[in-house]
Amino acid sequence: MERHCIDCHNLKFDRAAPFRNLPHGNPEEAILTMEGHFLRAYTQDRETGGTPRRRLPDRENDAGRCTDTPRACALQRAALEAENQFTKSGCITCHQVVDNGAVDLVARYHVVPIQLTDDFFLNARFDHQAHLTQTDISGDEACVSCHQATTSTASADILIPGIEQCLTCHDAHSTEQQVELECASCHAFHPSPELRNLLTLQQKTR
Repeated sequence: MERHCIDCHNLKFDRAAPFRNLPHGNPEEAILTMEGHFLRAYTQDRETGGTPRRRLPDRENDAGRCTDTPRACALQRAALEAENQFTKSGCITCHQVVDNGAVDLVARYHVVPIQLTDDFFLNARFDHQAHLTQTDISGDEACVSCHQATTSTASADILIPGIEQCLTCHDAHSTEQQVELECASCHAFHPSPELRNLLTLQQKTR
């Protein structure tokens, strides 16, 4: 999140506090942060005689919509924002969220753990470093020559090229324009015991 996503997906949750962000990776802490934030905002405005927050021009005053006690209004506001974050436009944007309907807000939402596949071909060999520089291209151009990331429109796309793409640069025999390619260049003939155990486990769980 911090390295790759934050530039486009911020963790703000209250337009009246644009510098306040939710913690990432811990739903319970995120909910407690929202509750604490709104409790302080509502009690400061109503109980201590503090200056009420100025209403945004295109939005009604949140405090003006609730006539209950400051604490009740704050918890209502936190519950609404939690619903927004977990089911509409926040966490749900990138994560699968389970809403069990619990009365206790902290126990209500469960974010399903992410399971990213680091290697789609466990019994294969591939060296990205050796492919960063190709004929007349390098860097990002070299990457998109094999992976169609610029035309992909869904995160579910698996951008692994097929053997046809490999054969544009590789051949059974080395030539001026082709790099020699043998079966063992990409495929491990005798997988390690660790890899065999992992493959066996994957087959059992399918």
